[in-house]
Amino acid sequence: MTANRLVIFSFIGVFAFLFSLNLLLPPLSDDFDAYFAAQNGFESAKSSYLNWNARIGELIFQGFVAGLNPFVFDVLNAIVGSGFIFAFFALVFGRIPRYKKDIALIATMLILILITTMFGSIFLWGAGSLNYLWGISFIILFLLPYRFYVEKALIKNGGGNQDSNKLYLNLLSPFGFIAGMASEQIGIITIISLLCIGLYLKFYRRINLPIWYILGFSFFILGFLCLYFSPGHAARASLDVFKGTYLSIPQLFELSFIDKMMRIIKTLNKFGSSTFAVFSVFLIILVVLKYQYKSTNKIRDSILCTLGLIILLVLNNNAVSILFIANFILLYKLIKKDKFYLSIFFIFIIFTLTALSTIQFPALPARARFGDSLMLIASILLILNHIVQDCKKFILISSIIFICYGGFVASAYIKFRLDWNAMVAYIQQEKQMEILTL
Repeated sequence: MTANRLVIFSFIGVFAFLFSLNLLLPPLSDDFDAYFAAQNGFESAKSSYLNWNARIGELIFQGFVAGLNPFVFDVLNAIVGSGFIFAFFALVFGRIPRYKKDIALIATMLILILITTMFGSIFLWGAGSLNYLWGISFIILFLLPYRFYVEKALIKNGGGNQDSNKLYLNLLSPFGFIAGMASEQIGIITIISLLCIGLYLKFYRRINLPIWYILGFSFFILGFLCLYFSPGHAARASLDVFKGTYLSIPQLFELSFIDKMMRIIKTLNKFGSSTFAVFSVFLIILVVLKYQYKSTNKIRDSILCTLGLIILLVLNNNAVSILFIANFILLYKLIKKDKFYLSIFFIFIIFTLTALSTIQFPALPARARFGDSLMLIASILLILNHIVQDCKKFILISSIIFICYGGFVASAYIKFRLDWNAMVAYIQQEKQMEILTL
């Protein structure tokens, strides 16, 4: 199968799956309020920026998308979701899918997203999709030119032709501003990452950075500042429900040294997630089974280590911060065996910085953790691509798991839709009976 056909057929398959689920989920909660707000267009987006939420996804939702016909939104949202899957693949591997193994990697990506993230709240629910799926997609699309450039710069010691430089210059300046307004946590981590990469290329590798790199980065920072210092951000942080949990930057600096350390530990402990647990179990199994662990029964030891980890996470509130340290140790052991794991080590450093970036409000809802979950999912995909030799078996296993679990998810949404329709019919029947009684 050619690369073009592989991409087309894979995209159609992913789109069909996401579109079916989008059709099954009716508008919920905030979607109704946003629908009426969207009738005012730009004024609703302005009100959201000034009073509640300044993320670009929310502004687009309040100002325009929420007012679309539900079927049109389902089509559009499924296209964005499918595009996200392939853009994320390109960001992780630096290329579009072109090999048979890539089918298995895409299936594995979907499995991990379905199992370890708040899939419905991120990919299907209108308000959640615009804030998280669309927002993170903006950042990924912004980062793709940087991803391709850095790889070329490291391999060829400098970069890209003039035509691509001009194209990036024209696109990245305005789009960088939009992407900068997409997410508070992922935004600041993107700034730190691009800054460190730029400094490394400039002063260690002696590579002159193209103007689009600097200009796009600058506009991204401007967009992030417009998000972080927005009136809506301040208004929401001042709500009574956040008192005692949210701390401003001045309040953080006023803490004593001991209180600062305790706040850091609390932040790390609050950063546990299903994705983090799966990644930690994956590392344990990898070290025990793959890399010269001396044992008469490696499978038994893997199971015991996994059970011990689960018990630790369930019984001990401080287990997550301990797990951060344990994962760094495991990655260090893996690096001693194979230098490939240096890249995974750096991704985990970025993940840890993302955790620390929530120190002002260390209690994010699960759907807001999509960006950092993708970091660990990317790590798992890179490792699988590195270690799996039997391509046919990998494709078979991942495809079977995706079909089975994807079918289970679809059946759950079918049941939900049937229950929803029954509830609506019951309400209409009761209203009709009341009208007849009157």
